[in-house]
Amino acid sequence: MVPMTRMRSLLRLSAPALAAFAWRNRDELFEWAGFGLRAVQAALPGRNELDDVKTEARLRYALATDKRTRRADGLHVEVFDGVALLHGVVSAEVFDIAPLIAEGVPGVKTVDNQLRAARRGWRPWRGDVRRADPPSGREINPAR
Repeated sequence: MVPMTRMRSLLRLSAPALAAFAWRNRDELFEWAGFGLRAVQAALPGRNELDDVKTEARLRYALATDKRTRRADGLHVEVFDGVALLHGVVSAEVFDIAPLIAEGVPGVKTVDNQLRAARRGWRPWRGDVRRADPPSGREINPAR
C-alpha cells in the first residue's frame, strides 16, 4: 500500500481519479505488466534471454514514440529469440506501419506479423456505441 500512497502524493490524484485512470488504461497497463514480468524472469540467474527483453523494450519504445502507433488499440508485441511477434486487431494505418517500424529496431531479426486489419468503420468498443444493421438500416445498441 505504501507505493500507491507515494504515487498518489506525487501525482496529486485522489484514489477514485487514480482508479479511473487505471481502468481507462487497463489494456496498456496489463501489456506493460506482462513485459515487466518477462523482464524479471529473463534476469533470473541461469537465463540468457536478456537480449530479447532489451529488444522488446526498444520495439515498445519505437512504437510508443511514433504518432501513428502510439497507444494503438489492439496492438500486442512480444520478442522471442529475436523474432518480433506482432498480433491483434488494429486499424488499417497501424496494420501498415507497425511491421515496418519493427523491422528497423536493432535486435529484431525477423517480424512475425500476425496483425489483422479491422474492417472499415471499426472502433474499439467503448461503452454505448451505436452501429447500423446493414440489412435493415436500423440502429442497434450492442449494450442492450
